[in-house]
Amino acid sequence: MKGIRINYGDFYEFPEGIASIDEFVGYINEHYHSFIKLKEYLTNNCCEPYFIESEWEWKYLNVAEIRYVRECEMHFLSKEEYESRLAEVVLQKCINCKHYEEDFLGDNLEGHRTMISLDGECSGFERKE
Repeated sequence: MKGIRINYGDFYEFPEGIASIDEFVGYINEHYHSFIKLKEYLTNNCCEPYFIESEWEWKYLNVAEIRYVRECEMHFLSKEEYESRLAEVVLQKCINCKHYEEDFLGDNLEGHRTMISLDGECSGFERKE
């Protein structure tokens, strides 16, 4: 699904009735001196472009404070499916990273959820020597 990334950080669904970035920019230009209600997908347990479908909240944005908008691809998974796929990625990619530590007591996903995407791209990866 297509979504919106606003101000280099947060990810949102297009408002109802809006299907493209051009329509969204037109909409915010028409409503410049107001707030708009958007569904924000939270990223404290996942890494874009994959999102947990149940982890979102309504947010009212001051349109005048929007400085950057970009259309983005968003994929939604259940929490269980996200966790399962993340565990596979950690086993394949992270064990070769110098920052990886074995977790003998848990699922070893803490700290990975916001660093590595389900595509295996990690902002902190450094190969073990």
